[in-house]
Amino acid sequence: MNRLFTLATTGLLALFALSAPAHAIDRVVKVQLVLEATPTVSASAIYASGDSVGGEITLSNALREKFAVNDLRNGTATIRSVVITDLGKQSANLDVIFFDTVPANGFGDNVPITVTDVDLVNVIGVAQITTWVAFNDSSVGIAHDLYIPFALGTGTKLYAAIVSRGTPTYASTSDLTLRLGLTLD
Repeated sequence: MNRLFTLATTGLLALFALSAPAHAIDRVVKVQLVLEATPTVSASAIYASGDSVGGEITLSNALREKFAVNDLRNGTATIRSVVITDLGKQSANLDVIFFDTVPANGFGDNVPITVTDVDLVNVIGVAQITTWVAFNDSSVGIAHDLYIPFALGTGTKLYAAIVSRGTPTYASTSDLTLRLGLTLD
């Protein structure tokens, strides 16, 4: 039996005709998730453009596990936003590189980042933080309206590296916080 459904997402309206049993359609649910990590950055040291900021970052629980073989949740998600809080108000442009597996060689802090050929195939996307909102002694960098879909072969961890595109000098080892907004499928 065909059913006509209306789906509204981010301001778009689409009509879909689906041929599926009602019980299957009832199980399709989108869940929003926020992940947060505070990388340890070098205090009072100048970063050069192209340096890794905070080394390799592990974001746990980026996906939910399937509960059964017939579970319709397929272990995929989409990164929709990236927010970086900067307690030192450096407001340097940053790239956040996302990987679906742990990088083979890892990344150190405050050294030029090298993504090897082995790791390059595991890059799922990059968010560029170029918009900053400044406050008295801190700032927030934002990248919204992203669409970075991913699936993890095993596990629920996502990996990231932050790359400086400026020359910030952070005052504290905990000056930056990375926050991701995800939509789970």
